[in-house]
Amino acid sequence: MPATYTHIFYAYLVAPTLQVRDEARFIVGTLFPDIRALKPSLMKKTHPSDVTLTLIKSIQNDFYKGWWFHVWLDRFQREFLLKKTDLFLNGFVRTTASAYKLLEDQYTHTLLPPSKISKTYRYLNLIFPEELSVVPQIQILRSWHKILQEYISTDFIPKKAFMFWRNTNVSSDTIRTLSSEYERLTATSPSFIFNNTIRFVRALAKELQNH
Repeated sequence: MPATYTHIFYAYLVAPTLQVRDEARFIVGTLFPDIRALKPSLMKKTHPSDVTLTLIKSIQNDFYKGWWFHVWLDRFQREFLLKKTDLFLNGFVRTTASAYKLLEDQYTHTLLPPSKISKTYRYLNLIFPEELSVVPQIQILRSWHKILQEYISTDFIPKKAFMFWRNTNVSSDTIRTLSSEYERLTATSPSFIFNNTIRFVRALAKELQNH
């Protein structure tokens, strides 16, 4: 569920706990699953439903460790938002979730040191065999890495996020709807992203400790 900066933020945050040895593989791995935005048919392959923390901790390959952590974090955050916040009192709404992701990315971007953003950019110059085993068309992989690099190459602004979505074939009508929902959430409670992030970091740390 999280967007790009948020996945990067949490990947660096948990890397020591997950005993990551190859940081480049782990970071590129954690950004890989959302390539399904370019190829929706990959959704079942990139986001399997049976990933657990126990499995993640047992994996030796850091690319797969990053990949599975992304998948697990998507599910864990969605469950957290549904059960622990007032965001979806009337049930899960995709547009609200996407707008929340944008606000969250705007905040987690400020928590990432520039050195880690620069390092992530360099890591995305690499294409790993694990990616090619799922997407053998290297041009698609290069396009995905370039889209990610463009997204993280400058300071966060909402307009850039909307361009990111446009590059992944999201329709103009959908982007307009997301923009309106983003503005609504921003106006409703400017501090709720900050508060939710603190609570979520604590929940994540507890979950990692329990496994």
